[in-house]
Amino acid sequence: GDGDVWTWDVAGNPVPLAEELAVPVTMLAVHPNGTLIAAAGESTVLLLDATTGASLATLDLSASGVVHSIAFSADGALLAVGADTGGVQLFNATAAAAEPETAAETTTSTTGTTTTTAATCIISAPNNANLRSGPGTNFDRAGSLAAGQSAEVDGQAAGSDGMTWFRLTDGTWARSDVVSAAAECASVPAVEG
Repeated sequence: GDGDVWTWDVAGNPVPLAEELAVPVTMLAVHPNGTLIAAAGESTVLLLDATTGASLATLDLSASGVVHSIAFSADGALLAVGADTGGVQLFNATAAAAEPETAAETTTSTTGTTTTTAATCIISAPNNANLRSGPGTNFDRAGSLAAGQSAEVDGQAAGSDGMTWFRLTDGTWARSDVVSAAAECASVPAVEG
């Protein structure tokens, strides 16, 4: 509650790691490789260097309310945060620790629909490509990508036609077989169409 984080050595001696942090610490998560500690309190998550206690990044979740749970993914790439609004927010733990302003964030709304901001996932149209209002050819046409035009992707879904569709950040959908996609697009999270 006083904003301190302590560790204990193998002999059981307490060692202060970080003292008087900006938030009362109510939960911790340790990165699988032991290099980072996520300390959460109220609507803030701090990423700390596990050796020095230095603050590497601050994740402000005030729009989501009080943080109730935090955990690193098994590979340590993502930090999951559960808060008052329901759902889960995922942060690129490596990017957040290295360059806080570039941390990709995935949010889940109270309805359970997942969206992602993933600036590295870009598709381009080798030829003109129709865009749809949902993931499938049975959805209304919602514009097009001109040959050579690129767009940012924030999710993917299996379409009603059995094809994979990419959701663009403007909410339109492009069928994966008519666009060129960066390798990172394969790992864009699945979303509801």
